[in-house]
Amino acid sequence: MKILSLILLLGFFTAQGAEPAAIEQPTKEALKDVAEIPVLFNGRVMPLDSFARLHLLQFSGRKSFNGESAMAWMGRLLFAPETTENDAVFLINHPELLDAMDVERTQVIEGKRKPSTRRFSYLHLEPGISQLMEIARRAQQMQSEDNEALKGKEFLVEREALRVYHNILTYRALSQVFAYSRELPGLVIDHPEVREALQLEEGDTTFTYLDLRSRVGGLTPLMEQAHKLGGPETWNAPQQDAMTLAQLMYSFHVTLSELPLTLLPEAPHGESIWIAPMDALHSRDGDKALIHAGERAGLLAQAWVKQDWSAVSEESKALTEFSRSRMDHVRETRLTGKEAAYNRANYFGRAKIFYIFAFFLSFGALLSGGNKLRWAAWLPMLIAFGFHVSGIAWRIYLTARPPVTNLYGTFLFVGLICLLLAILVEFFQKNGLGIFAGSFIALTFLFIADRFAAEGDTMHKVVAVLASNFWLSTHVLAVTTGYAGVWIAGVFGHIWLVLKLLGKDKATLEKVRLPLEGLLGFGLTFAFLGTMLGGVWADQSWGRFWGWDPKENGALLIVLWTAVIYHARVAGLIREIGLAVGSIIGCIMVMVAWLGVNLLGVGLHSYGFTTAMARGFYGYIIAESVFIVVMLLGLKIFQNESK
Repeated sequence: MKILSLILLLGFFTAQGAEPAAIEQPTKEALKDVAEIPVLFNGRVMPLDSFARLHLLQFSGRKSFNGESAMAWMGRLLFAPETTENDAVFLINHPELLDAMDVERTQVIEGKRKPSTRRFSYLHLEPGISQLMEIARRAQQMQSEDNEALKGKEFLVEREALRVYHNILTYRALSQVFAYSRELPGLVIDHPEVREALQLEEGDTTFTYLDLRSRVGGLTPLMEQAHKLGGPETWNAPQQDAMTLAQLMYSFHVTLSELPLTLLPEAPHGESIWIAPMDALHSRDGDKALIHAGERAGLLAQAWVKQDWSAVSEESKALTEFSRSRMDHVRETRLTGKEAAYNRANYFGRAKIFYIFAFFLSFGALLSGGNKLRWAAWLPMLIAFGFHVSGIAWRIYLTARPPVTNLYGTFLFVGLICLLLAILVEFFQKNGLGIFAGSFIALTFLFIADRFAAEGDTMHKVVAVLASNFWLSTHVLAVTTGYAGVWIAGVFGHIWLVLKLLGKDKATLEKVRLPLEGLLGFGLTFAFLGTMLGGVWADQSWGRFWGWDPKENGALLIVLWTAVIYHARVAGLIREIGLAVGSIIGCIMVMVAWLGVNLLGVGLHSYGFTTAMARGFYGYIIAESVFIVVMLLGLKIFQNESK
């Protein structure tokens, strides 16, 4: 017997260094069935498809790889990992990290005109992994000693090293989830006595852990004889082979236990404890159904490699049924098929396409003043609206929560409310302005939502403070509806200033000013209502109505600012220009309350804190400030010239 056990214990790919065999794309039916398999990840039961999307986003910042769906790519990583070694999926934001790893800053990719400078394959990064590990280790030590240690600009490489190293470790671990179903490299069982003990057939020359696990008990007599004789020097050849094989099987089991794909529920109809397929083979309670499920998971992996797509579908359905029957009391488990269908539908991606058409058609209508383009713009806008509403409705159904449990959801919801308000404006004015403003805002917010989708699971479990559906449906929806009203009023403020600078007549300007004032009042009403309801919620959750929490201050800021604009307008302190500028500043106030206070990272509203959008947030504030200054200077020059 010749065993290259080191290869196994280090967890290398079965065919490392060899040319990987081509795996054709699975059939739609097979991919659909695999995608629906339930997985427990980050405390939530989700379909394998969502798991795949989250991890590909985590690795590469993209939802697909070279036109291949996340699920198809994850299937290759799990079942045929050697085919993914040269896939450029590891995003490196700071090339200085590549220098520290002593790795080339570019990777030539077959079929691509330009070398990749941001995404790299595992094989490209592999020579520098030891250096990466050392940088990440130092960074982790610094972070454990002081939480603020890595926040400076001088530690960009260290922060990046932590992220990339974590991704590589995750990638390697996922590649080994089904190693027990793949051929054990370098294993030759040739002694007749050992083969007889394992009940091997004459043609059996390649072996998997899955095959040998049920047979290794036949080696017990040989191992008992070896123990009676004493040390290895007293063993004969069959006894040596038996002991070596048993040690190999044990090492394989220990090394590849607790891998990060918790696919099978351990306790039937009880607590949600899910384990990896390899661990299911060694059920602590001798659960035969669980062991059998672990075996079927291995058969699924083997069927994928053999490209037997009908078998892939069969085994996938069996695993899904197993998990659902055990976790029938967990709603999420029953809905994995629905969530996978929601993922495939890509409602918000389709909505963006039609919003773009509506935007350009309505823009053309505004320039030409004709009705044909305006009527033409209604069709793509209504189609986009349908996709937008459908996507939000699906999220409500899947999470059993209102659509505003995280920042991602707020952008979807606020974009939709802005669109509805814009449609209302268009209904009364019939000039294309409502379609133009609504499609622009909805499109922008969907793109911003995509940025937050890249941060992780958008349907994760809500934090304790958000656990009440009643308050989510009243306070949070009211506040975000207020955001929408103030924001779209600010967009009309931008439009008014531009039209004023272009010298448009008073009638045209009035068609912008009137909805501006009405929308600002709408925003003020709902922002005030939401703030008051938030105080009631705070009293129930934390025992005080108001505590000057950053989020509370942000909501109050919107209410006070919009109230100031109205009082100044009624008192004659500001006129149309002041109203437009004030509404634009209102947009800034909304963004401060919506995102800005999250950058502080303090307060009882401890959800949604992120520093990833800091640069974009500050850039937005600067851009708006520059716009206001340029518009005011332009208007002053224009007025002087007209005199």
